[in-house]
Amino acid sequence: MAKMITVLPMPPAMVKMITAPFKRFTGSMEKMFPNLEEQLKQSEMGYDEKEYLAIMLFTVIFYTVFIGTLLTAALSKVTENFLPLGIGLGLTMGLMTFMQVAMYPVMLTRKRTGEVEKNLIFALRAILVQLKSGVSLFDSMTMIAKGNYGSISAEFKKAVDSINTGTPENEALEEMSEINPSPYLRKSLWQIVNGMNAGADISDVLGETVKAMNREQKIAINRYGAQLRVLSLMYMMIGVIMPALLVTLLVILFTFPMVGEAIEGTPMLKEATEILQNVLPGEIYAEGGKISNLDGRREYSGQALSIRIDQIGGKQAVFSLLDDKGEAIKTETVYGAGSNLRENFSSGDGTKIFGESIKIKSIGPSIFGREEVEITRLESTQLIFWGVLALISVMEFMYIGIIKSRRPSIIG
Repeated sequence: MAKMITVLPMPPAMVKMITAPFKRFTGSMEKMFPNLEEQLKQSEMGYDEKEYLAIMLFTVIFYTVFIGTLLTAALSKVTENFLPLGIGLGLTMGLMTFMQVAMYPVMLTRKRTGEVEKNLIFALRAILVQLKSGVSLFDSMTMIAKGNYGSISAEFKKAVDSINTGTPENEALEEMSEINPSPYLRKSLWQIVNGMNAGADISDVLGETVKAMNREQKIAINRYGAQLRVLSLMYMMIGVIMPALLVTLLVILFTFPMVGEAIEGTPMLKEATEILQNVLPGEIYAEGGKISNLDGRREYSGQALSIRIDQIGGKQAVFSLLDDKGEAIKTETVYGAGSNLRENFSSGDGTKIFGESIKIKSIGPSIFGREEVEITRLESTQLIFWGVLALISVMEFMYIGIIKSRRPSIIG
């Protein structure tokens, strides 16, 4: 039975039916994934090579078109450059899901390998004890199949069922080794089969196999411990020390007005700020309300600047910039949503008086009929600051993932 693929919101039977027409275009893709057929067998996903390649091709097309269309429609309401952004993000999402589907058999294979090797030594020891007690190999395998050894019990159950249907023991074990992803289990099964074919005592062969696996387990533990010390040091440097120094440096730099103005002049950051302000929830003000904490610049530096909303009518509003004494410095009438008060209130030479980008999302009556103004505020330096923190968080998760991926499955 075919397994569900997580990124596709449809059952396996429907996936096979929808992707069937794409099989004719998968010929050139087979060279790109030479080990796919073996990975599909070992992961037991229930798809053949052509079916899975068709699913991969369908995935990149579906998500590029679907996500690209949705994002283009959403971005058309918040930015003028919605078409290239929507297409680019849709293509990026399509490629990301394509890579995820391509790596999915490998992920399942690794997971299955870890589950098998977790209890492999204990299962082999149990078989060895049974053999030395005079129990036959088949009865020992049956005991493991019915025992509580996790995935290894399920693997032996397949071999036991195959033997019960008339397959010779050595052929059943060979078949089990071919479809199993664990190299340690395959090696153990090959040695047992070779011992059976040569007429040797299986308990002696299995005993040497268990001893060899114990030695390999100790070596793997020592090697992992040595790698862990280096990885932990790198994690401390990149995930703790460097972020602390970088954040401190950014806090110092962002205290200078010219840094914020330089960042404001970067088109990409300004566009990102605009998009975020359209998405973020706003602050609601009625007539007489004051917008405070404006971070004064240049000639108004040191003053507690604020903006008072003097009048709201229809789709326009009157805003007054107040100094620290509450006296009006400048008055501006703003028409309609989308205006940025940072642009309206500037000094005579065009220098922005305050650093925050204050965008008007709406002007007019609310659902309760009250005249209101909704604004969102965001500073470019804040965007950089939180972007750096997000990057640091991603790097820390990556290093944690690397540390976990380095752990050999044989050590449990």
